[in-house]
Amino acid sequence: MISPLLQSKKKQIDILISEIDAFSGDPLIKAYLTYYLCVRISGFVEDCVRTIFSSYADANSSAHARSYIAAKLSKFPNPSMEAIFALAKEFNMTWSDDLKKKIPVPRRLSLNSVVNNRHTIAHGGTSSITLNDIKRYYQDIIVIVQTIETCCT
Repeated sequence: MISPLLQSKKKQIDILISEIDAFSGDPLIKAYLTYYLCVRISGFVEDCVRTIFSSYADANSSAHARSYIAAKLSKFPNPSMEAIFALAKEFNMTWSDDLKKKIPVPRRLSLNSVVNNRHTIAHGGTSSITLNDIKRYYQDIIVIVQTIETCCT
């Protein structure tokens, strides 16, 4: 990741994964910690998307445009791949196409799974997501964020 802010946020998630992975207590507690991790990773993606697009706007836009973009990005929750593609297209018509070409479907499904599980968890549902699932999805998400950073600047 290029952004020091995003590197710092990634490091926080990496530490959390290690701590949950090392937890040897009650399996139910570990499942709840995995739920928490899922929510944190979804929030991480939101933060990454906002940071990447805000940085672009800050470097390339007038004060009025930056203000508008900041307001629009503040209302960008639930970062599914389709939502990210749509946002990229609003900035530059080719960015969405570039992202679609560079992010294979299995990686897209990883991100969407985290977002969908986050919804289930946040609304009191039960998820079958495991720590191993989350770790695999997170690796795909890191590549997705790096791709967004590269394509959308």
